Amino acid sequence: MKVHSDIDTLSFDAMKALMRLRAQQYELTVVEDGPETLMVETEFGQFGVQDRTPNGLRLVINAGKPDNVHVIRDALVGQIADAVPDVAETITWSDTSERDPYPPNLQFTEVVNTRKLCTDFQRVTLRLERPEAFEDDDAIHFRILLPEPANTDPDYPTLAPNGATKWPKGAKALHRPVYTVRSLNGDLVEMDVFQHDGGRASDWAQSVTPGTRLAIIGPGGGGLVPEAKVVLAGDETAFPAIARIIETLPAGATGEIILLSHNGNRDYPFPNAGGLSVTWTDKTRFADVTRAALASQPGCYAWIAAERGQTGKITASEELKAVPKAQRYVAGYWTRFNFDLPA
Repeated sequence: MKVHSDIDTLSFDAMKALMRLRAQQYELTVVEDGPETLMVETEFGQFGVQDRTPNGLRLVINAGKPDNVHVIRDALVGQIADAVPDVAETITWSDTSERDPYPPNLQFTEVVNTRKLCTDFQRVTLRLERPEAFEDDDAIHFRILLPEPANTDPDYPTLAPNGATKWPKGAKALHRPVYTVRSLNGDLVEMDVFQHDGGRASDWAQSVTPGTRLAIIGPGGGGLVPEAKVVLAGDETAFPAIARIIETLPAGATGEIILLSHNGNRDYPFPNAGGLSVTWTDKTRFADVTRAALASQPGCYAWIAAERGQTGKITASEELKAVPKAQRYVAGYWTRFNFDLPA
């Protein structure tokens, strides 16, 4: 699916420089860089800019399905808004007349069941309205959209005229945490919610009743790992994703798994890790243990997800820098990756 937007008030050279900078920041691949065109590859598809001098420029998005077009467009409009907000407000796209009022990657689900999984996790089962949106096995994350408990008549995101997601604000604002598709069976998806004091999603998962309607955004971002030699490291929030990755690793996979438990509980039901060694640690040792694993597994794929204070110690390390960019995924919670699920 291809869409475009012609803008006569922006410089092609300036937009090209901005896109090249963003590609470098987020380690995206530039697939075409010529005097009149720049195209960048993301996990959702391609975006770029074409020169239309003296009539400005053309923004281009090429992705496999409307959901992915929207994710790229949302990020692209957001970046233009950061630089030239007045221009961003006036952007129109070639598919404007075809769009629904809701973002194409939003759907409503029904809570089927919620149950205690282990000491620190609650498992919630949802029935999807559009299970076909989850056909891409590599897209294993999605956002749940939770209104404030007192908000009994919630508003949900809509599409602004420029194609960006328009989120409700103030008392209508939504809590939007990201969760992993722990399992998918037909139209049923399971997610595991880490329980901790003061967590809105934690409280919701324990109290929600079957039949409750829940809006979600996704899926996308931070997919599975195809390599046979890996280092997987994460805290409790990453346990469901690590479990899902373990199940899908190639036969005979080797490497190391480092699991950070803040309270010492180790009863989350991980699948058999096969030829991978498993090390449990605490927050004082997590970064050092992960760095040591990276050093001992040259040529591995590194998948690391934890609170930003932990991942920052690893991202700056020589051990991670030695891993090629194409062979690493690092997520620091409480940060936004512009081409991930829209925040």
